[in-house]
Amino acid sequence: MFVKPELALPFVPEEKKIARNLRVILFLSIIGMITATYLTYNHFKSDAESFCSISQTINCDIVNKSTYAELFGIPVAILGFLAYLALAVCCLLLLKCAELEKLHRKLGSRHIHWMIFFIALSGFGFSTWLSYVEWKIIMTWCPLCVLSYLLLAVILVLSIMNIEFDHRCQKNKRSMGPHGTYLVKKTGKVCEFC
Repeated sequence: MFVKPELALPFVPEEKKIARNLRVILFLSIIGMITATYLTYNHFKSDAESFCSISQTINCDIVNKSTYAELFGIPVAILGFLAYLALAVCCLLLLKCAELEKLHRKLGSRHIHWMIFFIALSGFGFSTWLSYVEWKIIMTWCPLCVLSYLLLAVILVLSIMNIEFDHRCQKNKRSMGPHGTYLVKKTGKVCEFC
């Protein structure tokens, strides 16, 4: 027996929005990983001159080689790369409908949505502090760092939207009563991403 198509209809708009947002987050994460890789390369290469070293106030090299470019001896760009990589993996897990229960019996897609949110929030908060350092302490802007800041801001907004869409799916399931219970029992989930 299969789930009747009309039972799944209330969840279709949220599924499409979640999938679209996940694809955008994945794309932005890939851009972030490329940016972080380039900044890491320039951080370790002493004679490398970045293409975004335009003047004394717009200069990636000054920012990237400052004392603020490392945290406990680890270049901030590597931490950024790891954050973007984690975001990309989370998106791929959801987009490929991975069987999350195999990783942990209580792990569900809702947890992955919240994981994306917390990674984006942490990255955005840290990037905000680094932007303040560029503005007030170093007094030099790194265009690639600003790009990373903007990427994290967009990812944060999209992750909040996905949590809201997930909440709507859960609410729709509860409002469907026995039909919602039937749908969950047959498919094992409320919608494709919930």
